[in-house]
Amino acid sequence: MDDKQQEAIYRKILRESAFEEAPPGFTRSVMDRIRKEKTVQVQAPLISGKVWAGIAAGVAGLALWGMTASGGSGEAPGFIGYLFDRSAALRIPKMGFPELPELPAPYLYGVGFLLVFAIFQMAWVKRYLDSRYSL
Repeated sequence: MDDKQQEAIYRKILRESAFEEAPPGFTRSVMDRIRKEKTVQVQAPLISGKVWAGIAAGVAGLALWGMTASGGSGEAPGFIGYLFDRSAALRIPKMGFPELPELPAPYLYGVGFLLVFAIFQMAWVKRYLDSRYSL
């Protein structure tokens, strides 16, 4: 059997077999049944927003206290100095703060604005994706 004969047989079979048509409204009725049966269980997050806010406030408070508490003139701030003193007792080499280069103010402003815009963009993208792909 060559390709032409095989193709003729296939065409004949396709013509003889009649495709059944679905009754009007069949798709809509099936989709309505699916929508009725679909149940979504919404789970509460393990850590609530208030707890995250408390954690963030605690970390920010510790960071602020660690950077501003003075340990005396010419020394590292109090909390950081305390950590360095404890590391000396453990015979860990003392670490110093690296010298930061002087950066022009426009550069610092630019980096600050980029960070702020990045944070807002992440929040916007999350809200967009949540609304688009909600259940």
